Amino acid sequence: MNNNSIPKSGTRDGFLDSWRGIFHIVLLMDHLPVFFPGVFIFLSVIYSPFGFFSVAEGFVFLSGFVSALVYTRVGREQGQRAVWRKALARARNIYLCYVVATVALLTLAKCINVGALEWGAWADLVDQSLPMASAKVITLLYQPTFLEILPMYALFLLFMPIMLNQLERRNYLLVGLISFLTWGAAQYGLRIELIRLFPSSLDIHFGFFNSFAWQILFFSGLICGHKTYTSHSRWLPTGWTLPVLACVLALAFFSFRHDLWGIHLNKRWVGRSNLGPLRLLNIACLIFLVCKVRRQTEKYIAWKGFAFLSKHSLQVFAFHLFPLYVLGIVFGARMSVPIWEQVIAMGFGILGLFQIAFISQLVKARLVKFTKR
Repeated sequence: MNNNSIPKSGTRDGFLDSWRGIFHIVLLMDHLPVFFPGVFIFLSVIYSPFGFFSVAEGFVFLSGFVSALVYTRVGREQGQRAVWRKALARARNIYLCYVVATVALLTLAKCINVGALEWGAWADLVDQSLPMASAKVITLLYQPTFLEILPMYALFLLFMPIMLNQLERRNYLLVGLISFLTWGAAQYGLRIELIRLFPSSLDIHFGFFNSFAWQILFFSGLICGHKTYTSHSRWLPTGWTLPVLACVLALAFFSFRHDLWGIHLNKRWVGRSNLGPLRLLNIACLIFLVCKVRRQTEKYIAWKGFAFLSKHSLQVFAFHLFPLYVLGIVFGARMSVPIWEQVIAMGFGILGLFQIAFISQLVKARLVKFTKR
């Protein structure tokens, strides 16, 4: 990475926008075989195609990276108070978007078809009364499947100004050490022990992703983003040794992930919930390689559609389950669907993402006009 990729005066980085837009579409493809295991079987084959890595990890790292680019500029132009003010406002907006999307989907399901929303942890919510389920969502005591990444992101933003302040003081090692030790504690059950402090009658569910482990992706992105902003030249190591090593490791993880050698890695080492050490290494290799080939790949992924999704990323992510819910109603309990119907369903889901982004753009434009009155 180099400082040529730094957004100046609030402008956006097309390369980062393209990847975030791609992540949204891949995320939808990843969720289809989970929601409809008997229908989109061929998609389940390509899930995590590059190894022990999914777009969720990409989202979290990219969020930390972009946060560093944005808030470092804000801090230097407007001061530390502005960083706190904007970070808190962003965390508030993420939380509100998460609550509105979750409660709205629950309400829709209870009015139309509850059975179409019985995905993972959603099943326990739909079995409860709407006021009770909404209260659990609002208090964050129960975070349903696929959306729990949003409150986790909001939580990271609350700590981001503190870490960014340390990075501005060049305390990179301190920030990295704190993040690493927190990740290490997560490997030994820190979250489980904290959950045990709550009464069992509360029926707490903080989601699949362990925030104590996943924070290492966000703050690694924060470190890399800050380094990119402050460097006046390329700061990634040059030469061929590390790229070749990263390629070899990535290919090895690819072979393990797709069982090409018949060797199965211990789930604790490649686990997704706690970000096992080998999974973390796999992610680092892939991110490093993507950064190294930026110049060669930038033009091939540049598309205004990806940037459009990225511009409304929060809303697209929060409401992306709505088109999938509609597909759940259409498919019902069918376990065998012709390939042409599956292709149409995928197209419908992708168009749904763009529709959410379009509605978000209209709402934002109306709010701007309203505030100017």
